[in-house]
Amino acid sequence: WGDSKWAEFYIYDLYTALGMDQAAKRVYRQFTANRDDFPRRGTHWFRDWFYPLWRDCGQAAVMDRFFRQLAEHFPREQDGTYTRRMNWGEYLHFTSGAAGADLSRFADRAFGWPREWSDQLEQARAQFPGVTY
Repeated sequence: WGDSKWAEFYIYDLYTALGMDQAAKRVYRQFTANRDDFPRRGTHWFRDWFYPLWRDCGQAAVMDRFFRQLAEHFPREQDGTYTRRMNWGEYLHFTSGAAGADLSRFADRAFGWPREWSDQLEQARAQFPGVTY
């Protein structure tokens, strides 16, 4: 998964779904403490983005919706591989669609929100109107 941040979501969800409460608590503590320099120094991906997304938007179902929307709307080659990487605005647009709510303010708190991302988000909304929230 590239930077492995999504893997934290997956691991926590897996332990929770399997009823492995002690393991879930252990990785929750570990992942909540993790900090990254992407997209800005000191970012807490799990604590400020993935865990609240999991908790408030249907647990694993939110990621299922994200990947289904991506497969339906994002450009792909004949063999199914995506033609390019997403930009931040596209990522927020598809994640908002999966969550059923505009996550712009949530993303601003988690990551900061440069003007460039706002422009990308507006472009993504225009380019992928089938993703709604």
